[in-house]
Formats: sequence, structure tokens, C-alpha cells
Amino acid sequence: MTVTPLERQRRVRRRWLVWATLPLWLGAFVFGTHLAVMNIVAATARGQYHDGSIGGAAVGWTFLKSTDPVEKWKAPFGLGTTLTKGEDGILGQFYLVDALEVAPDDPTTQCLILINYAIALEMTGDEALASAKELAAWADEAQSYVDAGQEYPPGVPWSDATPEELRADAAEEAEWAERDYAEAVQAREECEPEGQSSEQQQQNEESSERLEEKQEEAQGEQEQQEQEQEQDQSEEERRQEELEQRNREAQQQAERERQEQEGEGGAGTKNW
Repeated sequence: MTVTPLERQRRVRRRWLVWATLPLWLGAFVFGTHLAVMNIVAATARGQYHDGSIGGAAVGWTFLKSTDPVEKWKAPFGLGTTLTKGEDGILGQFYLVDALEVAPDDPTTQCLILINYAIALEMTGDEALASAKELAAWADEAQSYVDAGQEYPPGVPWSDATPEELRADAAEEAEWAERDYAEAVQAREECEPEGQSSEQQQQNEESSERLEEKQEEAQGEQEQQEQEQEQDQSEEERRQEELEQRNREAQQQAERERQEQEGEGGAGTKNW
């Protein structure tokens, strides 16, 4: 078959067209493959999360966090939620805030992230409040040794901390708990009602009420420890004053005895 010059030119143009569009076809293929891999990783991470495999799910979401070019909020949301379920509320909060910053501005997505953020805040608030109560109990026990004039026995969990220092730490922990609860309440209040079902709205309201009760408890714990700290300080100042008074009286008594001894010695001498 004879190829005419015109047909030859058409074949050359077709070859150049194929080569010119090859990068676009390769890019589309790579991008499609990348999306398919990400969907598989996301599905695997979700399955591991529901099965309780926190470590595996966290690895999957960490991978997606740096590779998902489309829905950038999903990976930090999944990672923050997974870490929260794994009882790491601090890191959970970090990634959930990251998700909020890149999430689309629609009530459903925002509410989904805010609810989990509130859960992470409540978790760290519970930990801080429990720590405050433990420190307060240690302060009471330490104070009992101080009142009895005894040294701490070996191996006490508060080492050589004074009751005042323990109460100061307890008050600080309670303050952190109060802040976490307050922020959790605010996060739930920012969740738009139109983004929730009636059941979700009811659960959110009940959770907000529970958080407010915990917030009041943490605030009360903080105030109590601050008051007891002041009382301990006043009691310590009173003991120091009594000790100084006894020392002064002892010194005065010793001085009187010394003078009496000197007087008796002088009265017994004779001049020959």
C-alpha cells in the first residue's frame, strides 16, 4: 500500500500528539492510583480504629496526613480521633485543631470535629482533676506528719515536698482542669444545631451539662486547695513564732542561770 505525503504528515502529527499528551495521561494515571491507594489506607485505618488497633490506625492516618491533596482535614481528624481513643488527649487536641483549620466551612464537618475536640478536652480535664485530688490527699497526709513533728517515712510518693507545695500543685492542676472543661463546653456550643440530628443535639446538651458540673467541681477543688494552702501557711507561721518564742525564753532562762551562778561565785570569795 502506497502512503501519500499527506497521509505521512498526518501520521507524524498523530505521533507528536501522543507524545505531547503523554505526561498528562501519566499524571492522571498516577493521580488516580494515588487516590485509590489513599482510599485503601483510609479504609484500613478506619477498620483498625473500630477494631481497637490504635497504633495501626495512627500509622495510616499519619501517612494520609502528608499525602492527601484533596480533603486535607480528614487525615488530621482521623489521627486526632484515634489518638484520643488511645487516651492521648493532648496530641488528639493538637491534630483536631489542625483539622479545624483546614476543614471546609460547613456545619456538619465543623460539628464532627468540634465534638471530638470536646471529648479530647474532657479527657485531659479528667486527668488533671484526678491529679489535683491525688495531690490534695498527699498534702493532707504530709501535713499529718508535720503536725506530729515527725519526718516523712522513706518512699512517700511526694518525696520531700511540703504540704504547701503539694497544695499549690493541686490548685494548679485543678485550674487546668477547669480551663479544659470550659473550652470543651465552648466547643460543643459552637456546634451548629442545623448540623446535627435531634438525637445528636440532645446528647450534645447532656454532655455540655456534664462538663459544666465538672467545671464547677474543678473550680471548687482549686478554691479549696488555695484556702487550705493559706491555712497551712498561717499555721506554719504560728508554729515558727512559737518556736522563736520558746528559743527566746530558753535563752533568757540560760542567761538568768548564768548570772545567778556568777553572783553566787562572787559572794563566796574573801579578801585576806
